[in-house]
Amino acid sequence: MGDGNGYVSVGFSYERIFENELISLKLPVNFTIEHTGVILMPTIKLYPKKQGVVKYAVGPQFLIAMIDEPYYNYFSSYSSSINYTRKQFGFALNNSLNFTISKHLYLGIDASLGILYYDSFNDMNKNYNGGNNYYNDSPMNLNQTFNLGFNMGFRF
Repeated sequence: MGDGNGYVSVGFSYERIFENELISLKLPVNFTIEHTGVILMPTIKLYPKKQGVVKYAVGPQFLIAMIDEPYYNYFSSYSSSINYTRKQFGFALNNSLNFTISKHLYLGIDASLGILYYDSFNDMNKNYNGGNNYYNDSPMNLNQTFNLGFNMGFRF
């Protein structure tokens, strides 16, 4: 995610490949392991070639995340923490590579790189610390995001 804190998650997804076999819609839902949270990353995949044993796809991906995590204030005279729900919204370019192992089993890897349009951590850090030591003074409040995932699934 945007601040360098990676979230390890386990998820489920559904991908609907349309009849032309060149476009699909993927709806993954991931649940974070260390903190309680959910990450949604709906993706439109564009396949340059029709379906085969090895499939490459690229396309736009949205990121919507809500994760409960502690916030530590290291900038005051004493260290303290509070719990809050971190909310993120962003957009990325997804690249995926899938391998069909058998008629109904596949393995794949997804990687996406993009930007976070909104991250409530920025607001929390700025408000909780009184505006001091705020790591992103950009008026647009944009941060980068990178996601990497390993997929294993059943095709029907």
